[in-house]
Amino acid sequence: MHFIEGNFITPVIQSEATSLPPVVSLLSVIACGLLLGPSAVFLAVPLALSVVTAIEVLYVEPRIAPDSKIELDHRA
Repeated sequence: MHFIEGNFITPVIQSEATSLPPVVSLLSVIACGLLLGPSAVFLAVPLALSVVTAIEVLYVEPRIAPDSKIELDHRA
């Protein structure tokens, strides 16, 4: 039960609270766990969220035309 909650339910809930897709959350936890060890798992999701936000702010937003009707999902 804990496996299902930790690996499936929590990432879906996190995606509703942030703009981080569940698959990115899962992959970041798995990658950090394999590459950096168990202690890095605690920092995996905040680090992934920081990287995704930085990419959106530094790369995606400047590429969108100022008169464009596209709005990015910024949840505070």
